[in-house]
Amino acid sequence: MASNNNKRILYAVLREDFVSFAQKVFPIYDGSEKFVLNDMFKILADYAQRIYNDDELKRLIVNLPPRSGKSFLFSVALPAFILGKDPSAQILCISQTQDLAKVFSAACIKIMQSDIYKKLFPNTVLEKSTEIDLRTTKGGLRHAASVGSGITGFGAKYIIIDDPIDASNITSGKKRENVNDWYNDTILSRLNNKITGKIIIVMQRLHEKDLTSHLIKQNCWEHLVLPAIAVKDECFKLSTGETITRKAGDVLNPEREPLDVLNVIKSSVNNFVFAAQYQQCPVPEKGNIIDFDKFQYCDFPYEQIRDKNCISVQSWDIALKSGKRNDYTVGINAIIHNKIIYITDIFRKKVNIENLEEEIINYNKSHHCQNLIIEESAGSQLLINKLKELNIWNSIIPYRPTESKIERADNIYFNIVNGNVKLLRGAYWLEDFKEEINSFPNGLHDDMVDALTQLVLSLEDIIPKVNMADVVKELTKIRKSEANEHSPEFRFWYRRNYGT
Repeated sequence: MASNNNKRILYAVLREDFVSFAQKVFPIYDGSEKFVLNDMFKILADYAQRIYNDDELKRLIVNLPPRSGKSFLFSVALPAFILGKDPSAQILCISQTQDLAKVFSAACIKIMQSDIYKKLFPNTVLEKSTEIDLRTTKGGLRHAASVGSGITGFGAKYIIIDDPIDASNITSGKKRENVNDWYNDTILSRLNNKITGKIIIVMQRLHEKDLTSHLIKQNCWEHLVLPAIAVKDECFKLSTGETITRKAGDVLNPEREPLDVLNVIKSSVNNFVFAAQYQQCPVPEKGNIIDFDKFQYCDFPYEQIRDKNCISVQSWDIALKSGKRNDYTVGINAIIHNKIIYITDIFRKKVNIENLEEEIINYNKSHHCQNLIIEESAGSQLLINKLKELNIWNSIIPYRPTESKIERADNIYFNIVNGNVKLLRGAYWLEDFKEEINSFPNGLHDDMVDALTQLVLSLEDIIPKVNMADVVKELTKIRKSEANEHSPEFRFWYRRNYGT
């Protein structure tokens, strides 16, 4: 009796809890591998279950490294679970190739024909199955297709897209565009109900202009990113109430890819591949004109050095529109002391032209900035004139670049390597700044790079020029026969006023 009761409890859990169901059927999918229920699997399974249970979650993108079990979870186990719960559900599963689509379809059929599945879901009965189709007696469907293939005539409540482009094709702009256009032209039209229908995209990042990048600009997507090595502390609150914490430096899948294995992989592939496929942070292969690792850091905030004979400055690169495809307006707040630039904060926001003046003024108030550098153009000239009329800053320096973006970045690299540009350690904006620096010049945005280059290249316009009359006056005041440009008194005075 006790044994039967335990079995009923177990079956009840397997019917309701997707992570338990997936763990149970994994040996049917792959009997050669030992299943390990780690934190990564719990997080993924929880999001998969939410797709079924949560009416508010309709669009989900999951980015994680290759060989993480995502295809089993989302292309095989999840369709079987959904059809078990709802035998009338219609699911469209799209894989990279038709061969993969058939493999995952066969695996799903195998699970649904197993004894354990029939005991868990006796109301779900397969009516017929082929290499690409399985249908239930209640009208349910799992149709397998490949990216770009014709799916006319098939509608679904759930659409699951698994790794839509092969890594070998990702450098082809045409093939990336084909995938993005295929999604735009085909996928949305396949939902039976555009309001309640759900789409899941599970993929490793391969390029900064891949399908994830194409879609994530839309506000409707929930985005789960799981890099192989955590870059920051993260906390995941599961729907069960369990909390999973990842600390910066933690590996995602320690049983299969511990840190030493990942370090070997990292050393054997180029930075572009590892950053994209393993860290889910793609940067252009031909980027890195400025090496972010060459920046030095400082630990003190503005308040601790503002009264130490420093010069405060903000460098603004403005965008005139705030649409999704437009650039950011960026303001870099910095302090100059002894000809060293200390970057203490970065403003980065999409701002309409009519709100730019207010945003710049408010940002200045929060940092008490003395000087303003702003790129001069036909679109910004009116704004510059209005800012000058306010008499808030000691100086407003219009900046008109005469060289290309790449040439400007090259010209400031010497300053960075020599420690003349320092970043505030632990600042909230460092990750975004690093990503843009490393992806320049082929990144999606270069606004922070533009603001940085004009800041460094305008240094001579900001630091006061030596007034020889002041020098003579100061030397006379010292009243020492040895007082000359080589004396300690003069060197101290000059360093105090004009830097080293």
